[in-house]
Amino acid sequence: MKVILGSASPRRSDILKQAGIDFEVLVSDCEEKITSDIPSDIVAELSLQKAEDVWEKASLKYGGGEESEIMVIGADTIVALGNDVFGKPADREDAIRMLKMLSGNVHQVYTGVTVITSDKRLSFVSCTDVIVYDVSDDDITAYVDSGEPMDKAGAYAIQGGFAKFIKEIHGEYNNVVGFPIARLIHELKLNGAVMQQLLYNVEQHTEKVQDTSRENEQMKNRMYPFVFFTDTVKDSTGSVTQTTSYKPVDSHRSDGLNEWLECKYDTPSDTYITYY
Repeated sequence: MKVILGSASPRRSDILKQAGIDFEVLVSDCEEKITSDIPSDIVAELSLQKAEDVWEKASLKYGGGEESEIMVIGADTIVALGNDVFGKPADREDAIRMLKMLSGNVHQVYTGVTVITSDKRLSFVSCTDVIVYDVSDDDITAYVDSGEPMDKAGAYAIQGGFAKFIKEIHGEYNNVVGFPIARLIHELKLNGAVMQQLLYNVEQHTEKVQDTSRENEQMKNRMYPFVFFTDTVKDSTGSVTQTTSYKPVDSHRSDGLNEWLECKYDTPSDTYITYY
């Protein structure tokens, strides 16, 4: 199955590559039409419009038949604070305005995803809550002047220079980066045999990665800006509840990171810590 990503976003491409998905990029140039002011509806509409436009282009380019079976993935991400919806900033002043509004507040990042194959359509919306520390005007100006915010929804990159201002997030981290890959894989597993080839390819890639123990060992020693905590709690009836939250890492070394996290965040002994 040929997978087509209907997005020019380098961040989305990176996330799919990290998941072991082989794909090509075919960008939509359709006129975006928004008929709702509800954030989840907006990203659902836009991801569908992009996917449909790219599906038509891909069908013409690759034709039909089983040998040219294709899957198109369209996505759109926005940031919302109350009734205010933030896309990419129009200019420097717009970026500063957005970040001043996000400072000290909790906002939501919504990503709509639409997957189209010859006989299936799948759409979903993923939402992540992001809590931002109070950020000074000087820090906001310096960050905007770095140039990083200008092509980002909400005018910041959680995986970049703005990571130091993020207090915590609740939901999928990659959703904030621009594509909820874990949610996509979960949804594909629930939706029929026609999508299984993609999952098979991902699993084959995972097996190859697991075989390279030296690379894995090197990866463990890399420093990433976030870890997530999955707290497992049993109540009196024996029911298990899991709560996942992310915290930024401000240590400069990965050595002893578990001990540092346990001290800083008082994490329980059964907390699972995963590095990004």
